Amino acid sequence: MSSTPPPRPPNDAYKSCSSASSAPRLRRFGGRLGCPGTTSTTSPSPSTTASATTTTARPIQIWTSTLQRTILTATPIFGFPKIQWRALDEINSGVCDGMTYEEIKKIMPEEYESRKKDKLRYRYPRGESYLDVIQRLEPVIIELERQRAPVVVISHQAVLRALYSYFADRPLREVPDMEEKFAGRQDTSIG
Repeated sequence: MSSTPPPRPPNDAYKSCSSASSAPRLRRFGGRLGCPGTTSTTSPSPSTTASATTTTARPIQIWTSTLQRTILTATPIFGFPKIQWRALDEINSGVCDGMTYEEIKKIMPEEYESRKKDKLRYRYPRGESYLDVIQRLEPVIIELERQRAPVVVISHQAVLRALYSYFADRPLREVPDMEEKFAGRQDTSIG
């Protein structure tokens, strides 16, 4: 007869790419322009994490970025606390915000080629690289690791690639090309 304790319940994390805007269909970077109504909360507060439960009596939290389309994606999910994390915002594409890959290739061919050569380390002019995104996700990962109840993360492709790679224990070099399997529509405009 074994005296080992039962395994602890898994720390469930669910991911979703937002698709509330037309930007994903147009394969445009960013979407920071014209996204009114976003609010910013950099960390969860105890007052926002109480009361919601699943049928198994485990509280669920919904974590979104501070950008409008993730907030709108989470809107129909009733009865669960929603926490906005600025760290879950999409990769900052700097001066390329709102541009398509084809526009970048035509207008900024050197930037297009630089990104193509090293997507992980490439930093958009006045923007971020995947490595920057990974660094800013550290507090989110620490908090996810602490959670003992399911968390639904509604964010953007580059961010979800980084989170998925971390939890799947994938090498850093694979992050930019990671193909995630999302519960919903896959947003292919970022990354």
